[in-house]
Amino acid sequence: MFKRFSVISVCIALAVIAFVGLKCADFSVYAKTNAELQKEIDALTGKMDNIESQKKALQTKINSAKSTAKTLAGEITDLTYEIDLLDEQIIIIESMLEQYDVLIEEQKILIEDLTIKIEKQQKMLDEMIRMSFEYGGTVSTIEFIFSAEDFSDLLTRIDLLSYHLKYNNKVIESYNETLNTLEKTKLEYEEALVDMSAYMQEQEDLKIQLEQRQTIAEIKRAQVLANASEYEKELKEKQAFIDELNAEIKRLAEMFAKDDKSTYSGKFLFPLPQGVYRTTSYYGYRKDPLTGKTAYHNGYDFACAKGTKIYAVDDGTVVIANWNGGYGNCVTINHGGGIMTLYGHCSSLNVVSGQKVKRGDVIAYVGSTGRSTGNHLHFTVYKNGNLADPAPYLGI
Repeated sequence: MFKRFSVISVCIALAVIAFVGLKCADFSVYAKTNAELQKEIDALTGKMDNIESQKKALQTKINSAKSTAKTLAGEITDLTYEIDLLDEQIIIIESMLEQYDVLIEEQKILIEDLTIKIEKQQKMLDEMIRMSFEYGGTVSTIEFIFSAEDFSDLLTRIDLLSYHLKYNNKVIESYNETLNTLEKTKLEYEEALVDMSAYMQEQEDLKIQLEQRQTIAEIKRAQVLANASEYEKELKEKQAFIDELNAEIKRLAEMFAKDDKSTYSGKFLFPLPQGVYRTTSYYGYRKDPLTGKTAYHNGYDFACAKGTKIYAVDDGTVVIANWNGGYGNCVTINHGGGIMTLYGHCSSLNVVSGQKVKRGDVIAYVGSTGRSTGNHLHFTVYKNGNLADPAPYLGI
């Protein structure tokens, strides 16, 4: 019985200790002062600043990589075009070489035919001389002349021989001229064939060089795009970390006013001077100006000139006065009573974290920092840590 009681007592004691421990832990969290919370928030925003700088560096690398990839893509396209032209030229040259081969062969045949004709013409001359007169079968020109029977016969034979010689010489001279022309043309074709062969070799060598350059450019482009992909992956990871930091800052900000004496007045002062702005986006779903897709917009956008004064809409304590992701230069103010306001895309800030502000104080100036398409003030309201439509608070 005693042992049983002891076990029960120990269990109860442990439960009490655990409960007290939890309460103490809970108390230690909520017992933090605004100064301690602000210190944690400042540390987180400092981390966020560092990550934003890394993001900008990564974005620069991504832009540079994409620009390089685009340049390389253009170079590859140009090289492809040049290679295609070379292919066409090589095809034409090959066709011309084939034609030169044919022409050279034709000239060879013509030269051979003409040479045969010249030889035949010479034989015909000898035959004509021999057969002109039936003088005992003389076969040579000398015999033909000196075998004349008398002086008259001699003159006749000389005239006849002279006639045949002149005629034959003209024919042979014509043949020789044609033969020379054919041989000259053949030589020109052969020289042209050599030149065209050399030119084709140059084109083929150039094509090989271009193809090598194209391969190198394609490898570089693939590597550059791979780098860009890695940079983008790292950028997403850093953005996810920033989102986590923002969530933690938001959680701390909800605890910020635990002992803050600021009290929400019930209605805001408008954050911009009258007559200098126009409303360009409302609270709720809209077409995102950057992506063109439907997206939730968590506040109001008021377009106005860069440098326009931005006012604190009510008394409160500045929770964030720093770069804040897509909001760019940003101010967040805790007004007490669970009400917080956010002022985004500022060109510059006029307050610091932890600073007390009064309704109407100039806290920042209009700009277009962060995820923005132009100079404007993005204004968001939080109630008990949740988004709220700013319209009722601004009286619009």
